[in-house]
Amino acid sequence: MRKFLIPAAMVAAASLLAAMPAAAQRRANPARTPAQQALWSRVRPPAGGTINAIAVSGTNLFVGTQEAGVFLSSDNGTSWTQVNSGLTNTGIRALAFSATHLFAGTYGGVFRSADNGSSWTQVNSTYTGVDALVASGTNLFAGTDGAGVYRATNNGANWTKSDSGITNSFIVALAASGSSVLAGTDGGGVFLSQNDGARWSAANSGLGDLYIRTILVTGTNILVGTYQGIFLSSNSGASWSPSSTGLPHLQARPGLTYLSVRALVTTGSALFAGTDGGGVFLSTDNGSSWTAVSMGLPSLYGTIGVPKLVAGGTHLFAASSDGVWRAPIAGLTSMAARR
Repeated sequence: MRKFLIPAAMVAAASLLAAMPAAAQRRANPARTPAQQALWSRVRPPAGGTINAIAVSGTNLFVGTQEAGVFLSSDNGTSWTQVNSGLTNTGIRALAFSATHLFAGTYGGVFRSADNGSSWTQVNSTYTGVDALVASGTNLFAGTDGAGVYRATNNGANWTKSDSGITNSFIVALAASGSSVLAGTDGGGVFLSQNDGARWSAANSGLGDLYIRTILVTGTNILVGTYQGIFLSSNSGASWSPSSTGLPHLQARPGLTYLSVRALVTTGSALFAGTDGGGVFLSTDNGSSWTAVSMGLPSLYGTIGVPKLVAGGTHLFAASSDGVWRAPIAGLTSMAARR
């Protein structure tokens, strides 16, 4: 069964935070100075409900919304244009680039755009509930909500089921590196294919939570975000270890973070994590430790939810419960270094 974060859970998270020792609360929500608050600024949010996906290509920033399709900004989020021509299903679940094409996973299959969203063509309508997309060479992989993984060639023209060995068909995250593809599932952990999806095997040794929310490949490391923080593998998923130092911990369960990690992104030597309830965290040591850099982001029920992150140019963009926010990456790394 899939897990969903609802307002009541967010209220509970706020109560847990209040019960934390003062020192732990300061680490989770440090005092904000005017200079720190100015780092995050709210950009004009698209009016399309919850933001489920975010992607960047050059100076173009795309967001996929729950109800109103895709929006494009070419000025760092200052203004937005709805780009839905041909998009017959506007419930966007995922966005991904493959070469010069932008793909959108929706509740009604996969759509493709060759002109930055100006027009869309449906390339697959069979597999509904596409929650994850990733390009790997000339292949495009789609992870579905209950139907496993499918692989497409020829810019999405030809699709085949490609999940032999995967024992959990609820795919919530995909990542690729070379001919290796990783699939994160909702309760079955991580599965790895080293032959372009022809065959998969479980890669869960040491993984303390099998409910995966996001996957990031950075160099020789793989990081996954779960309901119990972050786990790191430096041997292609053969083994995992916790990598949540600096994230607030639930006192009743020592060693486990109460913050669900929903987004991971890298730019240069910086890693950023978006969480349910704690905002954004930064690591500059390959995930060994994390520092909160959420100052200025809005809170809901006393917590800061950041389900999506993307780095574009010199800025980090965060999709929150209050729209889209932007911060200079250099400013965030400098802030963390001073703390």
